[in-house]
Amino acid sequence: MKRPIKPIVGLIALIVAIIGLVGSIFGPDIAEWIQPTPPVEEKIADLTVRIKDAVIAKLKDRNATIIVKSREHDWHQTIPKLAMGLGMLGLIGASASYTRGENRAFAVSAAGLGAVALAWQAMMISLGALILIVIIFAVLNALGIDMSF
Repeated sequence: MKRPIKPIVGLIALIVAIIGLVGSIFGPDIAEWIQPTPPVEEKIADLTVRIKDAVIAKLKDRNATIIVKSREHDWHQTIPKLAMGLGMLGLIGASASYTRGENRAFAVSAAGLGAVALAWQAMMISLGALILIVIIFAVLNALGIDMSF
């Protein structure tokens, strides 16, 4: 009688896919906790100071010296990419688990969670675009422009 294969790869793939899904859903909150974005007032103040310095340099016929800030690690871009990578690793691990002949429950669960972790980013972008379209149609309707097809 054949001994069942322990679902080690499937379990690891499932854990990685779960971490990827959590990173996809809560990634912006985690990034904001690690690296808070500066307030809008601070960004506007920095921009106006740079514009003022460039205008003064141009009026005095000098080249404007642009002060480049040291580039720091941007967690707002890293965490979503990391979450998508973990979702992809969950999918790869699920296929390896299925190929090894491990328990299908782990492989299917890891594949599903990995796919959702990958699709979450695209789904949020699509939802934002849909909300923007609804707002545009509402404003045009309020202005009396008929957009019926």
